[in-house]
Amino acid sequence: MNPRNVNKDEDGTPITTIGVTTADRPEPLVRCLRSLIPQVRGRAVRIIVVDGSKVARNESLNRSNVKSIARSADLEITYIARSERQAIRKALRSVCPGRLLDFALTPGASGNRNTAILLGGGENVLLVDDDVVCDLWKVRSFRNAIDVCGHVERREIAFFKTRASARRGMIHATTNLLDAHRVLLGRSLESLSANDTRRVDTTRACRFLVEGLTGVRRVVVRTTFSGLTGDAGASNPERLLFGTRKWKELLQSSRDVYDTAFTYREVRRVASRYLVTHDSGCMGFCMGLANTAMVPPFLPTGRNEDGLFGLTLTAVDRTAVGGHVPYAVLHDSTRPAGYGKYAFVSATQTRVADLMIHLVNSWTPSTKAAGPRQRLARLANWLGDLADLDDAEFARMIVGAIFNARQRELTAIAEAFRPESNYPDYWQRDLRRYRDTLWKSLRKPEFFVPVELTDGRSPTLGLRKVRQFIRLSSELLQVWPTLWADARRQVNVV
Repeated sequence: MNPRNVNKDEDGTPITTIGVTTADRPEPLVRCLRSLIPQVRGRAVRIIVVDGSKVARNESLNRSNVKSIARSADLEITYIARSERQAIRKALRSVCPGRLLDFALTPGASGNRNTAILLGGGENVLLVDDDVVCDLWKVRSFRNAIDVCGHVERREIAFFKTRASARRGMIHATTNLLDAHRVLLGRSLESLSANDTRRVDTTRACRFLVEGLTGVRRVVVRTTFSGLTGDAGASNPERLLFGTRKWKELLQSSRDVYDTAFTYREVRRVASRYLVTHDSGCMGFCMGLANTAMVPPFLPTGRNEDGLFGLTLTAVDRTAVGGHVPYAVLHDSTRPAGYGKYAFVSATQTRVADLMIHLVNSWTPSTKAAGPRQRLARLANWLGDLADLDDAEFARMIVGAIFNARQRELTAIAEAFRPESNYPDYWQRDLRRYRDTLWKSLRKPEFFVPVELTDGRSPTLGLRKVRQFIRLSSELLQVWPTLWADARRQVNVV
């Protein structure tokens, strides 16, 4: 590596667009926008509010509030709701068929984010959910350093019973949110290693990241994530049953920690320094996205669409890694602190995101050398071929993908029962209950049809909807590179 040929700038390209996604929550939206004002004041940044409200009164209130905030704070805020969405759809009809635009841009977490991504094409973008308060908090162990930690979990994690206690003991930070993400976002690992402003720790880096640091291969931080205090953002805590390494150590540290994690959704999850990770995990509540080069779309799965997005991004862009910012925002949702009755829902149903994640994980592209557009096209073709199978073969592939994923859960549970695994009795008890529930579900044909696509009548009819979803996904991925490249030029909604 020749440091003289590497960009030594302390920070990367600035974020110039913030996409705020909202739906039927006027009060949280106002709070979120007001928290963003100090972060963008004096900067060349535009805010795009994408509103998926179903209630007309809420849309009208949101429109009025956004206009008032923009005027009083002297900010550029673009508001997009029904009429603007129709204008976007009309403008893009020459690029993409209407049914695919509906699939990609239908109001919801995925459609709202896709709208912001298309309108922010060519820029670094920050995606923010409306129930996020963008005041920054840091832990007392904060260090202004970079840890290239590969596959090792290095964030500080703790579970709490109240939202207030999740923030207690943290320090209010005066750092700007956009600057914090800019430190990593869009940066190559080679440029980070040549930076002499922050110490870069590479002792935990995997081989892939080491090759990026030394310039053997190009590796770029395509996503960055704020730390979190408040609502964990999960509908239930059941994935914690399969926690490993740091998560496992924390959950088996005491019965109180375990019970708190599985009863309350309040959490603190924040790094003490900048982290670069080779993990495809993605949570979009406050996420930086290097949108200067094409990223895939969010598919409209309803839940865990951000998890599917992160996996798809790393599957099609072999240079992509993620980064964690050592500052937490407050996820101040309107949901109660408790999860409610513990029912092992994940063992009783399959969701669209689960299926699509299983499929993308099982995809094996023909070559590793292809660029993101080519790999996205190959993934699209593979999904299209899957959708074109006859009924019996299609059902076999879908059932097989879901069964194989669930078999890995059963294997993990069996390993947890081994004496040397050191799982506490209370954890083994819940794993046993999860296993028994899952075994009952696996005997039911309807379990293999995602709950969002079942019609309540027969698995056969449900599988037809699954086929339709996979085909639409395939067609959208095929046209997405052109849509991403042309949308900014075609659309004028300001």
